[in-house]
Amino acid sequence: DFMLVDDGIGEQDAEAPQFPPLGELIDLLMPLMVYLLITSVLQTIMGGAIIYAVAMQYASGAVDVGRSYARAWWRVLTLVILGVLLFGLFMLMTAGFVLLIIPGIVVLVLIIYWSVDVQAAVLEGRKPIAALQRSYQLVRGNWLRTFAAWALIMLVVIGLTVLIGLTVGALAGVIAPDGIGGRIIETLVSTAAGTIVAPLPAIAGALIYLDLRARSEDYDIPALAQELGFAPRDETQQDIQEQDLQDE
Repeated sequence: DFMLVDDGIGEQDAEAPQFPPLGELIDLLMPLMVYLLITSVLQTIMGGAIIYAVAMQYASGAVDVGRSYARAWWRVLTLVILGVLLFGLFMLMTAGFVLLIIPGIVVLVLIIYWSVDVQAAVLEGRKPIAALQRSYQLVRGNWLRTFAAWALIMLVVIGLTVLIGLTVGALAGVIAPDGIGGRIIETLVSTAAGTIVAPLPAIAGALIYLDLRARSEDYDIPALAQELGFAPRDETQQDIQEQDLQDE
């Protein structure tokens, strides 16, 4: 006869894994959440400042960094709201393409229609709902052109990011294959490269916005300067910039 012996091992194996208390999880996640929040706000302000700086360059031929950041801070709450909305739309679009194609396409259409809302907020001083309406008004009738422009800039950003990453990795492997020096070089170069690549969407967005206004309204460099409160720029530079704006 065989006898079953209960040695307690089964009970130990069946025990549920122990998770940290909720308070400890909150303490661990809170610094990360604060960091992400601060980073998002700073990136939002930087993007708004870049948009205003591009318009300032077109209007006056000069850039005032302080004034650009002040303008972005003036509409910082609107920019944060629009940034959260854009992030949510991107998440919905991704889920839509993963699960079903049609919902993803619908969200993509909305993203393009609202793709110059931040520019309308910074340059025209519009609040969230008005900025979305303004963006839709400008993109309507130019959806394919706007989509193509954004697709091109995204491909450029992705291509530059991948190229820089591969180049930095190869250089770090040659210079310091096994040491901490390679990681330091990779971090420094990647940070510098990110600083160069990160502003590209904001710059492109400002140019797309100005192009849409030039196509749909009687809008030129003097009108832009008057709207932003700048003195008219030199006529020769103005003609060159107007021609560039029409060619884009």
